[in-house]
Amino acid sequence: MTASSGTYFAQITDIHVGNNNLNGEAAKRHLATALDEIASFAPQPACILATADLVCSGRRDELQEYAEIVAGATLPVHALPANHDLWGEEGSAAWQELIGPEHQAVELNGVTVLMFPDIRRKPEGGWHARVTPEHLEWLEEELGRRPPGSCVVAFHGPILEQDGNWHDNWRDGNAEEFLGLMRAHDVAALLTGHWHRVNEWEVR
Repeated sequence: MTASSGTYFAQITDIHVGNNNLNGEAAKRHLATALDEIASFAPQPACILATADLVCSGRRDELQEYAEIVAGATLPVHALPANHDLWGEEGSAAWQELIGPEHQAVELNGVTVLMFPDIRRKPEGGWHARVTPEHLEWLEEELGRRPPGSCVVAFHGPILEQDGNWHDNWRDGNAEEFLGLMRAHDVAALLTGHWHRVNEWEVR
């Protein structure tokens, strides 16, 4: 992302550090390599944004391994969690202790990145994308304090319309309410992960 001031940031996502069949051991090596490569960029990014699924199963030992690797980064790394990061035995408690807050405002030069966890546990089990009332209130407050067009909002699950509904985790969710808030404040971009590929599209 490049702002008019020339500020830009790097993104990493869906790394899946761990010790299971999601290839977590290789993920540790790939993460360290990626951090070294980003450190070599010229000019340097202002920071690195990590848009969730950073570990495999949300276990404390996996989060600790991720944190230890990222501690060697030469740039600030700001992260948000999703289901793979939170479904361990300690849930968000281990994340907050080892990684940091679940939502945060990252102030760059002329750009604010608002990061929050959209993937929530269903009462009956499983996960879906929802913006909780608390996060909607937080987003509205943060966006209202800044000029229109000066914010990027980062979360995990991409929002894509499909057959009059929403694709994947957002299906039957409150995507329209969330997008209405984004439109009202002229948010510059939405930054996500989840699909393990590079895509870009416009949401009107």
